[in-house]
Amino acid sequence: MAKLERTKTSYHKDDLRQTLLTEARHHLIEVGPDHLSLREIARRAKVSPRAPYRHFESKDSLLAAIAAEGFQTLTQQFRDVAVSEPNERLRRMARLYVEFARAHPAVFRLMFSPVLQRLEPEGTAMIAFEQLVAVARDLHPPGFGLRHWTTMATALWSGLHGMATISNDGASTLYSSEVFIEPEALVDAIVRGWRYENPTT
Repeated sequence: MAKLERTKTSYHKDDLRQTLLTEARHHLIEVGPDHLSLREIARRAKVSPRAPYRHFESKDSLLAAIAAEGFQTLTQQFRDVAVSEPNERLRRMARLYVEFARAHPAVFRLMFSPVLQRLEPEGTAMIAFEQLVAVARDLHPPGFGLRHWTTMATALWSGLHGMATISNDGASTLYSSEVFIEPEALVDAIVRGWRYENPTT
């Protein structure tokens, strides 16, 4: 047993967690969430079969961590949009959302699966959503209020999510056709539809 243990790779605690997440993402792409195996991930990371459980108590907690990391990446991409004009900032965020979904379809599906809502209480999805709410607030005067901004952000997110899902789930021909609008055009249509008088005046 001692000889076997010496063949394993030695990691700093944080490094091992990140290595396990990286290997898990690769494995997820290959087999999907239902067939993801902690033992196989440990083999790829060159650690003992029990090592993943020091960081993730179950397969679901590992999947939730992958999903949360996806939202964190998306949030950072939203924050990195260096445009002050809110409508153009929103258009670029829309493009980023769809491009992220198309570049990482397995992780994107996982981000909206029940596993994250059950096991990830920190609200990484809500933090990403709040980036859209912030732009909606910049687009409309303060008098419109939080309910108005969140409703607009929900409409934007729903439309973009539908667009990304159509693109990923077997309808890529439709997505690339002339009849299917670009993410920026979807933003423009929703923003135009929300330009009405302040209901509080």
